[in-house]
Amino acid sequence: MVEYYKDQLGMHPVGTGPYMLSRYVPRSKIELIANPDYRGFVWNFKSTGTAWDNQLVKQMSGKRMPQIGKVNISIIEEEQSRWLAFQSKQLDFDKVTSSAIPKVLDQNNQLKAEMQKQGIRLYANKEAEITYSMLNMRDPVVGGNSLDKIALRRAIAMSFNVNEYIRILRKGQAVKAEMLVPAGINGHNPNYRSSIGYNPVLANKLLDHFGYKKGQDGYRNLPNGKPLTLKINTESGTASVMYSELWKKNLDAIGIRADFKVSNFADNLKAATQCQYMMWSGAWHADYPEGENFTQLLYGPNVGRGNQSCYQSVAYDNLYKQAMQQAPEKRMPFYEKMSRQIEADGTWILQDTRIRNWLIQPDVQGFKAHPIMNTNWQYLDIISPNQK
Repeated sequence: MVEYYKDQLGMHPVGTGPYMLSRYVPRSKIELIANPDYRGFVWNFKSTGTAWDNQLVKQMSGKRMPQIGKVNISIIEEEQSRWLAFQSKQLDFDKVTSSAIPKVLDQNNQLKAEMQKQGIRLYANKEAEITYSMLNMRDPVVGGNSLDKIALRRAIAMSFNVNEYIRILRKGQAVKAEMLVPAGINGHNPNYRSSIGYNPVLANKLLDHFGYKKGQDGYRNLPNGKPLTLKINTESGTASVMYSELWKKNLDAIGIRADFKVSNFADNLKAATQCQYMMWSGAWHADYPEGENFTQLLYGPNVGRGNQSCYQSVAYDNLYKQAMQQAPEKRMPFYEKMSRQIEADGTWILQDTRIRNWLIQPDVQGFKAHPIMNTNWQYLDIISPNQK
């Protein structure tokens, strides 16, 4: 397969799961069909005692899975377009976009009555993830380990108001991320608190101390007198525009000029993988419930792969190696020290963990968002009109 398809291998996946790729239109759609050779299973899961689980058991018990023969996945980057697609029933379920939150949830984060009358259901799920802004440690302006570079990254981190970000962009549907390992993942310490907080006053003093002086336009220069401009990669779309506006507001408050380069996610990812950028924002959702899945993102040998900050630190790498020599239940102290090392070096600016509010159309049965798995089609069923 590898020799035959070469760089097109990703377009021809091979597996033994419940679905097979039927059609793929890059950045548009993915069509899957049920695998006729899949072993299948009988839906016989037990309830945890919640009303939601009890309803699932009532609807699904005894069914031979998968029930759905074809899955159409729409790749819709613009939030408003996604929301309209769900409203017009082009989507059977979707995560509520930030801009749609006020239309869907009341002040108690419950589904509004007009949505309930349509038979639409709400399932809220806190993601096993962290979001962050990353700085390229190989960039000549923001990278490096000299004290002035560390001070610059620290000031940028202290300028960002995470609480305002959650209130405006997430519409309150998120919690502040404190450490590298999120809640629900082995190695997370719920009592851990980041040493980096929102403090533009201290950020300004730090920049002043290390020679980042302001010019007549109110923006700072590098210690060598050359203009300082933070080049930030971003994407198009309403949410990205709002995110850029918030960053500009925060950076203006400490006198740092920002230049936003708008591109698509694929190109920004390529630039980050090649260490050809200055600053970009990302997110990581757990592939498996162990902290190593997150801490490996900054492990030195992973530069060019998952380590998109191009970060190499002897101290961090040693902690990572020591953690991997321990049983999973003994790794938390190492993950805490690794989080402190990242705070000291200013590599990442941790932001939040999102609360995903899933909307499900009335025809869908068996839906329950998994904390880690992103695909659940093999556990679902669709009611046909004559079954209602």
